[in-house]
Amino acid sequence: MINKIKAATCSLLILGSQQVSASNSNAEIIMNWAESEYASYFPSHQATQTSDPWTFRFYSDTGTYLGVNDANEVYVMGGSFGDAPQKVGDTTTFLGVMRDSAVPIETYVPEISLVNAQIKTSTSLAYSEYSPSGSDAKYIKLYPQLDEEITRISSTLTFNEESSVTGGAQIGSELRLYYLQPDDNVLMAVLRLRKRDDEKVMPVVQAFLLRCLDADCTSDVYYDEGEGDLANYSELSSDENNISIEWQAENEQFVFTVNGVSIAMTKAGFDAFEDAVNNNVILNTDTFNQAQIRTRVTRINEEGDSGNISISYDDIMLNGSLHDDFSSEMLDINKWKASY
Repeated sequence: MINKIKAATCSLLILGSQQVSASNSNAEIIMNWAESEYASYFPSHQATQTSDPWTFRFYSDTGTYLGVNDANEVYVMGGSFGDAPQKVGDTTTFLGVMRDSAVPIETYVPEISLVNAQIKTSTSLAYSEYSPSGSDAKYIKLYPQLDEEITRISSTLTFNEESSVTGGAQIGSELRLYYLQPDDNVLMAVLRLRKRDDEKVMPVVQAFLLRCLDADCTSDVYYDEGEGDLANYSELSSDENNISIEWQAENEQFVFTVNGVSIAMTKAGFDAFEDAVNNNVILNTDTFNQAQIRTRVTRINEEGDSGNISISYDDIMLNGSLHDDFSSEMLDINKWKASY
């Protein structure tokens, strides 16, 4: 698509816009696909807007417009694409590109599949694949799409039999809620289940808030309630586990739950945390950013470290309502974004 998308129509710059709900139209499919495939140009999920004859999205981070008109013509403009308006193709062409690449329109990441009405994520990383110029971790990220703030996300998950760990590596799964802070930094509430080595069959639970103080997250406020406070470890297993994060505005607290065992992390507790006080940081949840489900292999640091993870998720709930039970034949592009 990068070779095909070179410009857009200048009329996109002066469009009067209105917010519209997502639909199953070809325009929606193509724009969602572009966000998943080319995040450097379309870095975040944006609301679809309309102004006759256009259906379009604007990405303020890159200054880029992506749009489809009533003649089913596809355009981009702005940012690295420049200001010259040029047609880049039509919807039939782009839908064909997706089909010809043997990647279903509804799913983009080869490490994600639908098996037995569950979504399965699988990946691996070994020290032999790592170099100083590479990475000591590998992630698969699922982004549930909802046209409202997500205050509660929950899922059932299963560590499949093919999961394994050696050396100091870790494998695991996380639920995350992200919030933009007044200074444009990001605060994250995270619930993690992880396995530390191949012989330990019980995941470990960790709940923490991470507040980056700069764009590279080289400085942060790391508020950890402690693993031992959260879990009744006898209730955790390598089989099905039920996990959730909920922001309770009335109580100003996050509630992290694993198999019916919960712990609350309060705004007051975070605000009084020594690192938060020293860095003048106050927990702020006014601006919801995104929710995420993350499958990961981490800590590949020395010879012998390796991780192979396969996790199945089912019955994803958002704000107490079923978002996806994965009973369809393909991953719904209007419900999910993914990256790895």
